[in-house]
Amino acid sequence: LKKGGEGFKGFIRSIVAYRTAFSDVDVSILARQLLFGRAVAMPSKLCTAAEWICLNADDVTGTEGSAVNNWNDFSSLYDPPVFRTKGINNLPAIQFSTNSALKRDDVTPGVVTVCAYAMYSDSTGYWNQIVGQGHDQFWVIRRFSDQNKMTMHTQNSNEPLAAFDYGKPYVFCGVSRGTSNTVYVYNTDGSLAATLSSSCSQCSIPSAGTSKEITVGWS
Repeated sequence: LKKGGEGFKGFIRSIVAYRTAFSDVDVSILARQLLFGRAVAMPSKLCTAAEWICLNADDVTGTEGSAVNNWNDFSSLYDPPVFRTKGINNLPAIQFSTNSALKRDDVTPGVVTVCAYAMYSDSTGYWNQIVGQGHDQFWVIRRFSDQNKMTMHTQNSNEPLAAFDYGKPYVFCGVSRGTSNTVYVYNTDGSLAATLSSSCSQCSIPSAGTSKEITVGWS
């Protein structure tokens, strides 16, 4: 950690990941679930037993500005992020500075689908990771360099890229299918703002053989 990149500066409302590769249609459904909940009657019940990773700010017990030392099965690393009661669209979210992060250990997936309801506050830094495993080793969904482009990054692929705006919330999704990667950017009304796919020699996720840190907010 703390190598080659800078911390995420912004807000994260939720993150969901599966150790399977979703279709385009299923990714759009997942994005809408992050935005609107799995059922109208239970809008905050995002996490079930099926997800590999599931973080939802609605599950955090805290007051405005309180430190988030644990978020479900993730624990704080460096400075803890803080809880905001109206972080994204007047909804609870976790605010990260450039030196706050969360982590847990787990084995690497063969393929992955990940979505995060998040907002980059501004253009501070570079390579600002939302969530991932390893630094240029396994998989990451992050900003590309110092540009306003999101990438589904495996190994050292740095592709594909999809544009977004700072200070605006989105659902960022990525899928690594083993031979290709796809990145998606959804507006908060559920419409697709941008998407791009690419095939590459580094679009697969290597097996680590042992558990590796999954980090939120830092690479």
